[in-house]
Amino acid sequence: MQVNEYAKHFFLYAKDWYRRSEDPWKDLKKLRGIHFITMDGKEEKDLILNKITQCAIECVLEHPRHKALTEFQELLAKLSPDFWLRGFNKTPKPYVYETELLEICLNIMRFSNIENLNPDKDCRFDVLPSPE
Repeated sequence: MQVNEYAKHFFLYAKDWYRRSEDPWKDLKKLRGIHFITMDGKEEKDLILNKITQCAIECVLEHPRHKALTEFQELLAKLSPDFWLRGFNKTPKPYVYETELLEICLNIMRFSNIENLNPDKDCRFDVLPSPE
């Protein structure tokens, strides 16, 4: 699968090529700012989430049909506030739908195969630093 210049940074973030802060929304806003003027508030989150979900769906659709269906079912199950794995969190955090969806999509993107991704060339460490 190939991705455009804008999406590359989100994939690099998902694959841990950028250092993450405690706030993924803040990180992704900085990365979005490479290509677009950023805004404050819900509109910015909606634009980021729209692109991240689009990328994750494209990753799922790259798989054979039966695997794609299974991944989609897992995604829907994990979105539930009552998902069984949430009970194993030692420090439970409040359930926020948008943040849960973001984390699930980033996890899907983390394991994708992107043909035109060259971390050494594509990373913008002036925007987000590299992991150490």
